Amino acid sequence: MREETASFDEAISGYLTRLPRSFTFARNDDMSKIYKFLHKKIDLLRIIEYIV
Repeated sequence: MREETASFDEAISGYLTRLPRSFTFARNDDMSKIYKFLHKKIDLLRIIEYIV
């Protein structure tokens, strides 16, 4: 289970680093919301993984 979570985390963070940086600064953009949402989820996964 731990290996699957790590590979998922790597895949998502790898995807996010390929997204244009303008998404981070966009205000009322759907992609910006998705980008920020995914970052929060990745942080949660890392915290849970660290605790477990």
